[in-house]
Amino acid sequence: MRTSSPHIVIVGANFAGLAAATSFGPQDNVTVFDQSASFECLPNIHELVSGLKRSSDLQLSREKIIARSGHTFRQQKVAELLPEKHQVITDDGTPYIYDVCIVAVGGINNTYGIPGVNRWSLPFKSCADCAEIGRRLKNLAAGAQPFSIVIVGGGLEGIESLGEILRLCGRSQLMQVHLVNQAPRLISEAPEVIDRDIKSLCHAYPITFYNNTAVTQLKENKVSLSNGLELHTDLTIWTGGAAPSPFLYRSGLAAQSGQWASVKPTLQSQFNNTVFVAGDAAMVEPPLSKQGYHAIDMGSLVAQNCKRLLKGRAMQEFKPSGKPTLLSFGDVMTYLIAGQTVFASPALASMKEGVYHYIMALFDRPSHTSGIINLVQRSIRTTEKRILPSVTSLKTMLGFAHVRIL
Repeated sequence: MRTSSPHIVIVGANFAGLAAATSFGPQDNVTVFDQSASFECLPNIHELVSGLKRSSDLQLSREKIIARSGHTFRQQKVAELLPEKHQVITDDGTPYIYDVCIVAVGGINNTYGIPGVNRWSLPFKSCADCAEIGRRLKNLAAGAQPFSIVIVGGGLEGIESLGEILRLCGRSQLMQVHLVNQAPRLISEAPEVIDRDIKSLCHAYPITFYNNTAVTQLKENKVSLSNGLELHTDLTIWTGGAAPSPFLYRSGLAAQSGQWASVKPTLQSQFNNTVFVAGDAAMVEPPLSKQGYHAIDMGSLVAQNCKRLLKGRAMQEFKPSGKPTLLSFGDVMTYLIAGQTVFASPALASMKEGVYHYIMALFDRPSHTSGIINLVQRSIRTTEKRILPSVTSLKTMLGFAHVRIL
């Protein structure tokens, strides 16, 4: 390994990759690879479905973020990682030598191998995905014919997508929504009371829940279920979660195909000490939910551990923080989940909005002129679309004084 100007390569520039990149100083020699030009604030993409936010509200230039930290961004896909050669190879065949590599590639859409998913459903993984869902939903709502929506998945993505559908079309007499959930209850990783509360709130809407039910096949206007039912659909939204990227197994970072990368407590790969894995791609023990705040914490830690490794110093172990989770259910309800305690109130939506502004400001640093301008513009749009309606709504104002503990 070289002792002067060591080269750090970061593969992937989402939460973990950007947190790592911005934790290095301009004196460090860092190159970041990602095939997309824009970072996207994924915890808020559900708001594109109802039009509460625009894609541009959730996107930042990766090149600008990385350049501000004094590093190099290459908008290229890394096709191969060769740990034994300390080398990454981009899809155009160009090799790059590194001293330490950080892998933060996230996951891919999990279709579970079910026929028709890729062709006949829309995933819930990007701004483009959710903007397209919103476009199709608005077209259906503008028509004079009854329409049916099928949401596959009862986790965070499924519930937040349902909430935005209700925000936009909740008063429609023509809509029917079916939510298909393979788990026995909604948000299975959260306290059971959330399942009961959401279903209670949905009594006023044309929604049918199918728990303990799997999808067996998708066709153009049909969703086949494991219980023998066939649902007519005009729009199918797939929120089946994430699967490991094949890149992890190809690179020797996962023991088997279809597994996340095994890591040590320091987030070093179990198979190579000069490769760190952060974010959703890392399989830590005990397992963690795939949350942006965990990815940010991991990215910051691996940057510090890279510096310690290069200086021959002892590294720190990753200890997940106990931050609560905010679950948005459109303008119907927002939940704050802190361990086994759940707080519920529409007024808590302002907290989720605050987290969004924090994340965007974290990477689009307001200390720079362009960052200040972007922060002000985002705040104005938020005031117009969310804060002002809340302040002028007596029901929501009373909600600040009445937060239910479920």
